Amino acid sequence: MSFLVANAILNFAFNQDLEFLKFIYTDGTIYFFSAIMLIDPKSSPILKNQQIIFGILAALAYNTLSYFGVPQYALWAIAIANIGFYLMRILKKRQIDKANI
Repeated sequence: MSFLVANAILNFAFNQDLEFLKFIYTDGTIYFFSAIMLIDPKSSPILKNQQIIFGILAALAYNTLSYFGVPQYALWAIAIANIGFYLMRILKKRQIDKANI
């Protein structure tokens, strides 16, 4: 849900066109992307607050790359969100390790 909400806000901010927004949310592609591709259990976070951050990061990457006309922007957005989540896990692990020292 965080991806869909953030995506709607960013699409409206970039395009200022409600017809474009209506098209996106009546087409099944965005739902396939957000419900199947983005939340692959092996790469997506489990905790709710991490899922929200993950969805917002994916929406930011998705819309920014789309705005600049990057080819295959949906796949790049998934990669960026997964890399971002991986980096968040590494940083959190380092914080825990420093606290235990």
